[in-house]
Amino acid sequence: MSTRAELVNRAEQIGPLAERLARAQTLAVDLESNGLFAFTARLCTLQILELDTENPVVVVDPLELPDSALAPLGPVLGASGPRKLVHDVSFDARILAQHGLALRNVFDTALAARFLGAPGTGLATLAEARLGLKLSKKMQHHDWGRRPFPPEALEYLASDVAVLPPIAAQLQVEIAAKDLGAELEEETNYRLAGAWSDAATPDPRPPYVRIRDADKLKPAALAILRELAGVRDGEAKRLDVPPFKVFDNAVLIALANQPPKAKAELASMRGLQHGRARALHDALWTALERGLAAKEIPHGEREAFFTAPPKPPRAELTAARQREQRLMAWRKAEAARRGVDDQAVLPGHVLHRLAAHAPMTREALAQVAGLGAFRVARDGEAILKAIAGG
Repeated sequence: MSTRAELVNRAEQIGPLAERLARAQTLAVDLESNGLFAFTARLCTLQILELDTENPVVVVDPLELPDSALAPLGPVLGASGPRKLVHDVSFDARILAQHGLALRNVFDTALAARFLGAPGTGLATLAEARLGLKLSKKMQHHDWGRRPFPPEALEYLASDVAVLPPIAAQLQVEIAAKDLGAELEEETNYRLAGAWSDAATPDPRPPYVRIRDADKLKPAALAILRELAGVRDGEAKRLDVPPFKVFDNAVLIALANQPPKAKAELASMRGLQHGRARALHDALWTALERGLAAKEIPHGEREAFFTAPPKPPRAELTAARQREQRLMAWRKAEAARRGVDDQAVLPGHVLHRLAAHAPMTREALAQVAGLGAFRVARDGEAILKAIAGG
């Protein structure tokens, strides 16, 4: 299991690397981003291991490269390229998509382990349980956006991707034995599509709407929160740090619920006494005054973000809950019969969609995202019976 690493950090290296990787049958792929340290997470490292070769793990450093320089890797990572072994396809695909790279043709070790009913699906957990290896957690929370790399960084990056092939080899045998190949492929493609959609469609909500419990505030407090969150996010963007590293949400909620009477009081508030937050006292006070004067958020934002759609009639809600319970009971029995995880039989997002929309024919079932034609063919009658009841 190689942990040797080769650093690729120049644009002229990418083309020849891509040509070499394209000739492989299978690649193991991992990446690191800096979401805990930057306002917008970006791809910081891309680790690729060619199976059945003596080549070291390639660590691509894209941080100083334009996305156009990474373009030759597109076909390698895409549907026409070699099979890719990854761990947590949703995260990796979303980060890569943000840089114009569409990940396809993958085997997700985390998802495979889940479908097989593994009690833990983290990479370190699987490495210890299946290979008897303890992966180092020393750099688990490292800021991968920092350069130069620490001396131990390349070995750490290489070790994570190097364990994927032997873990995947075991899981692939078990997936085949349980006849879960179609289920795994369908759910992988569903998650890939969701990751691409998320990357292509930025969250349209203003900063204050994303704060937990914002919807529980009274109108006047919500107006204050709106202004304060805008100040915090503006500063976070300027500094290129996550908003919570300016100050956390609890401070915003406290200020909105109990606004101070004078600016001097900000200096004594917990969370605003030091560092980045202290430098914002003037801006926060001005924002607080704007929020107090507004008294409520704009009508359009309330309609868009805080007005729940009308509830269906009670009878419809009751019927949907009953359908859900019948589908869950069928799924549990089928999972026990097959010796697999419930999610392999019917992923939760599919079950909820079936319960809510109640398709009554095979043709309607075929339109349900994530269900898959193979389930319609194999389980269609049982699913329709569970939906219909009786």
